[in-house]
Amino acid sequence: MNAGRHLVAAGGLVVLAMASIRGAQAAEAQSPAGSASARYVFLMIGDGMGPGQRELAERWLKGRTPEAVGLAMNTLPVRAAIGTDNCDGGTTDSAAAATALARGVKTKSRRIGIGADGKPARSIAADVAARGMGVGILTDVPANHATPAGFYGVTDSRFAYSKIAMQLPKTGYDFFAGSGIEWDLKEPMIEEFFVAAGKAGYAVAEGSEGLAALPAAGKAVAVWSRTRPDASEYIDVAGGIVPDRAGEMVIGRFVAAAIARLSQNPKGFFIMAEGGRIDKMGHLNDSSAMVMEILAFDAAVRMALAFRDAHPEDTLVVVTADHETGGLSVSPSVSDAELHRVLSARRVSRRTLAGEITGAMKSGLPFDAALKKLAPKADLSVLPAGAMDELRTAWTSDDRVADRVVAALDAAAGVAWKSNDHTPVDVPLTAIGVGADRFAGNYPNTGVHDRILALLPPL
Repeated sequence: MNAGRHLVAAGGLVVLAMASIRGAQAAEAQSPAGSASARYVFLMIGDGMGPGQRELAERWLKGRTPEAVGLAMNTLPVRAAIGTDNCDGGTTDSAAAATALARGVKTKSRRIGIGADGKPARSIAADVAARGMGVGILTDVPANHATPAGFYGVTDSRFAYSKIAMQLPKTGYDFFAGSGIEWDLKEPMIEEFFVAAGKAGYAVAEGSEGLAALPAAGKAVAVWSRTRPDASEYIDVAGGIVPDRAGEMVIGRFVAAAIARLSQNPKGFFIMAEGGRIDKMGHLNDSSAMVMEILAFDAAVRMALAFRDAHPEDTLVVVTADHETGGLSVSPSVSDAELHRVLSARRVSRRTLAGEITGAMKSGLPFDAALKKLAPKADLSVLPAGAMDELRTAWTSDDRVADRVVAALDAAAGVAWKSNDHTPVDVPLTAIGVGADRFAGNYPNTGVHDRILALLPPL
């Protein structure tokens, strides 16, 4: 691997990432040579990204281009299986999982930053900051949702959005980024957060232009929208699902900005970057859209790997998940090429397609005419004849035709979902860099925190 290859794979963020690498090299020249400690740490969390999710995206890539390497995260040499149960031994939610990953303690679902004993637990972010290192907490969902909040917030309920948001500026951590700030419905004054952030010395950026215009140094909060925290929830781009997410918010934009800012610190940095929308697509059982989210997340992983290639002696990159969502599996009897062909036939999200189908049915459009109208957004000619016959029969009598269409496409691609919620399966972890060998094995998610903490430079 080399930095150039990873940066090319990451697309339009190359210039910013190259500048970041040069900045870090200059910072290193001013600091003592590293030893076995990890001066630069990337913890990349794919929300809801279990083994099936990684396999599906990998096979989609290889179906498109047989000689492709596949997901960058799947090439890392160190592998582990991580247990995700909460403190009660049940299936976790993102709050309890984030608390385990960030603080090394198991807790009850819905709790943020509080252990099973009801007491606040220290975050790895606080340990990093105590060493004078930079801290970046990034996500492509609201910055006060469960996973990012696990690294800075403390509350009994992950849904206390306003409370969590107001805790963010008090941390003093260097850089936060997300799609927006979620606010409790009972407290509509979301601007209170931005006022508090400003008073705490944070520059606030909105959208891509605001992100580009941020001062090069100093504390900052970047959001894609100040007023619509769900601005990134629907992933259709120009009416379609496409791998090139130009002009849209993707986690890679925030990772590039974080590297550029934090690599100026000669003591190093810790970056937690979450691909939160993977989980959303798992809850919706939206296979095609979920692949695109994983590819966007993997592009951010490639940026971390490019940085590590330039700083191999003191950089650690860890890629894992908080839990699995949907009980996803992929049949080995369907070829990669066929899987890619079928999943690519649907070019819009499940929700968008459902709206199109409902509209066609309500307007009385016959089945064959509807197929022609839908073709630019979902080419159902990829389905076997039997599946088409079933849809034709259901067209005028079944109000769940949209679900049948998606299910038929999934079946033809060899994709199966067991639920629309979290499952207790172990999630994969892959790693590379200084101390990465310590992450091999099978252990609970609290072990991720413990291993990172052990690799930080001494106080």
